[in-house]
Order: sequence, then C-alpha cells, then structure tokens
Amino acid sequence: MSQGKSGFDFSEPQRFGSALLNSALFGPGTEAVLAAQRALVSQTETMLSGWMSRRQEAVQDTQRLVTRLRDCRDMREAMQAQQSWLMGEMRRLAEDATSCQQAMLGGGMTLAAAMPQADALNDGEAARPLATVRPKPAGPQAGAA
Repeated sequence: MSQGKSGFDFSEPQRFGSALLNSALFGPGTEAVLAAQRALVSQTETMLSGWMSRRQEAVQDTQRLVTRLRDCRDMREAMQAQQSWLMGEMRRLAEDATSCQQAMLGGGMTLAAAMPQADALNDGEAARPLATVRPKPAGPQAGAA
C-alpha cells in the first residue's frame, strides 16, 4: 500500500514568517520611522494646543465685542470695538499660519532625518519600489482630431 503524500508544504509558513520578520516592516529602520512619527505627533499636539487656546480667546473676544456693541452710544464707539476685535482676529490668524508653517517645516525635517537612516538600515528597501515606477506612455490627447 502506498503512503499518501500531503499537499501541504510545512516549510512554507516558516519561510513566510522569516520573510515577514526580515521585511522593511520589522527591519531596524522601522525604529527610526516610529521615532519620527512620535516626534511628529508631539509637534502636532503642541500646534493644536496653541490653536485651541487661540480659538478660546477668539470666542471670549467675540463675547466682549457683542457686549461692547450692545452698550455703544454712537457709531464711532461701535467702529472702535469692531476694529479692536478685528485686530485680535488678524493676530490670531497670523499666529495660526506661523504655527502651521513651523509644524510643517519641523515635521518635514524630522521625516527627512529619519528616512535616510531607515533606508540605510533596510538596505535601500524603502527606495527600491520607487525605482521600479515607470511613466505612463503618452497617448492621444483628449479632443485631438
């Protein structure tokens, strides 16, 4: 009687597990990317904390404006109240823009510093997929006769 042979290759899961652990996902460069992500989250938290503080200030300024407008005796007083409120809004807008730019610049620098380290530790694994991208061939343009 012949022995039946199983169609399952028991070494396949082991090869898969080994390949997964040696992949870029679990490679040493992953630590650099995760450290960069931690720094980005911290920078974002700082930026959003300032943004929320400015929004709270804006609500309080708007409440003061409404009170001042309600108690105004003439147009000049109303215009001064509105101008003061608008100056505060513009200042907060400028602070928001500056904070966002600083966060984007800091985040870009953090990622730029982490990526070469991660790429080097993973033997160029991160850059390899980009090298295989080919441009699409130029086809007929829409509307061409």
